[in-house]
Amino acid sequence: MRRVALTFGLLFSCAPDLRDDYPFDGVVAGDFLENKPDGELTLSVVDATNKEASIYIDLGTASVVGVGEGWDIAFQRFNVATNGGSSGVGPVRVAVIKDGDFIGLKQAPAEGYQQDGTGTVINTAEGGWYTYDLGVHKLVTREDLFYVIDTGEGFFKLKMKSYYDDAGTSARLQFWWGPVQSP
Repeated sequence: MRRVALTFGLLFSCAPDLRDDYPFDGVVAGDFLENKPDGELTLSVVDATNKEASIYIDLGTASVVGVGEGWDIAFQRFNVATNGGSSGVGPVRVAVIKDGDFIGLKQAPAEGYQQDGTGTVINTAEGGWYTYDLGVHKLVTREDLFYVIDTGEGFFKLKMKSYYDDAGTSARLQFWWGPVQSP
């Protein structure tokens, strides 16, 4: 009986790491942002699968940048930070819009902006951008929230779509976003 248990244990302890093709750890390099323009909005997919590194995005250029290169928003797994307050040295502020018309919003609100503090605005304000469904063990996007981001160089609206890509891979966040007029 011991021999069977030992053989069984050895078989499963030597299984290969199925995540070798993904940048779960180590240096972030490569194309970690895919933009799919659709009229006035863009659907973006950001690969935030790395357990330690953040992906920094400049909304003005719709591209990945380095931490010292004027980033606006950063993704690290389910954490979403903005470059202002406790998360960065930039001027970025966020207004949380609850039960608003994301598609219809054409002009940024004049007030209600805040910078990241003890938690990030997008992860903590109004309960954060997601809930956790214990029944299926998945992050579920809050449909009632979206955000207006003041980058100091322009205003953008952003609505989280999913924590998962179309294949179901976690930490491949999808979000809709686009420019809006100044208040």
